[in-house]
Amino acid sequence: MAMAMAMATSNRSNQRTDDMNDKQVKLEEVEVKSGEEDEEVVYGIRSKLFIFGEHSSTRRHHNHHHRYPSNQSATMSTEEETKPATEETPKEATTEEPKEEESTAQFEPVVKLEEVEVKSGEEDEEVVYGIRSKLFIFGETLLDAGTGNKTWKERGIGEARLLRHKEHQRLRLLMRQEKTMKIIANHAMDPRIKLEPNVGSDRSWVWSAYDFAEGELKETVFALRFADSDIAQTFKKHFEEAQAEMEKLLAGEDKPGEDGGKAADEAAEALAGLSTKEGEEEGKDKDKDEEKPKAQ
Repeated sequence: MAMAMAMATSNRSNQRTDDMNDKQVKLEEVEVKSGEEDEEVVYGIRSKLFIFGEHSSTRRHHNHHHRYPSNQSATMSTEEETKPATEETPKEATTEEPKEEESTAQFEPVVKLEEVEVKSGEEDEEVVYGIRSKLFIFGETLLDAGTGNKTWKERGIGEARLLRHKEHQRLRLLMRQEKTMKIIANHAMDPRIKLEPNVGSDRSWVWSAYDFAEGELKETVFALRFADSDIAQTFKKHFEEAQAEMEKLLAGEDKPGEDGGKAADEAAEALAGLSTKEGEEEGKDKDKDEEKPKAQ
């Protein structure tokens, strides 16, 4: 009997062991990423960190105070309970703030500024064409002054305009910087100027001209960049048309007028005739003086 019970107990323990083995969870290795895999440590040091804020015990005490109010605040006094309901509590005295009065005093300025008419120098000119663009110049920077090292530097963004004078019809290119209205390009439309495409770009042009933007003639290399290639081609078209117009104008100043110079010849003959008559009259007066007898 004892032997049978021992065998039964052994069989149960073995069965439990097998059940536990079957129920064991297999743990697989999981790769945990810290977010620092693509970074390298430049410097590191062991230290202690503090933060400024509420302590945990203080925070618990604060919450406990609001959650469980004291008996004094939770219960009413016996005087308040026995107080008759018909008795009205005195109202707090309302204090009205005095209204601020607006001042009607008027103060005249010590210095009176008069309106001054500012002339831009473009009053006698009309705009032939204008387009917003960015201007660069090729030259030395302040750090490279006197070294001969020249680079492209930005001069400003603004509207590049072709202007024609209303009186003598001459044309020039004028560009002012946005907001400040400072002149950053100002040169005559010389027919000898040639627009060259910028290397690696189909929306900018490079040319050289005598610039007068800083108050003195200075040979400058310009580069003007536009929003796209179509605008760049339109600018080139108007630029070359202005050059052709300027070339005709300059050629007409050196040639005789439509009458072949007839008016100029008549004026010259009139001047010659006037000088001849004056010479004859002076000669007659001289002869009369010679005929007079000399006083002895």
